[in-house]
Amino acid sequence: DDDDDEDFGDGEIEPRKNQGKDIPARATIFILCSIGSVHESAGNDEMALACYLDAQRTALAQLSHDDADMAVTFSHLGSVCYHLGRFSTSARCFRVAVSIRLHILGMEHPDTAASHSSLGAALCMLGPDSMVEAMYNFKLAAKMLTKHLGPTHPRSVVAKRNLDRARARPSKFILRQDSDE
Repeated sequence: DDDDDEDFGDGEIEPRKNQGKDIPARATIFILCSIGSVHESAGNDEMALACYLDAQRTALAQLSHDDADMAVTFSHLGSVCYHLGRFSTSARCFRVAVSIRLHILGMEHPDTAASHSSLGAALCMLGPDSMVEAMYNFKLAAKMLTKHLGPTHPRSVVAKRNLDRARARPSKFILRQDSDE
């Protein structure tokens, strides 16, 4: 029965009690990166880029430069720049993510290793002059991810596949026999 409905007066919705309170920076960053990831997975890279840039602006304004969430924004930016064919910018973003994660999480952490793998992929696209650095990052990522997550974990499999693909690329800078694996 409609007579039991609550009366909202002139049709306006009652203001929320927490009106005027800001959403915490980390929540804003998470939401923007999540929305960006949806756009990126749908192939809407320009929309994803806009979301990731908003997340990065929030992080730069409200977080410490060496905060783990800062690395997340750089990693997302690196990913979308890679998809847009902006490989140099992608590599710069992934370098920052690696640097922050090394400082905060350490060399052995899977997120640091995954950032090394992403950096390797961007470097691979920059051409033969970047292949030595790309191979270093791929090897490190594959080694750390396999060590900590096991050889069948999806992150380990991707890192190993990236390493194998890089090895298959013709380059005078890559040594085919590696003894440190």
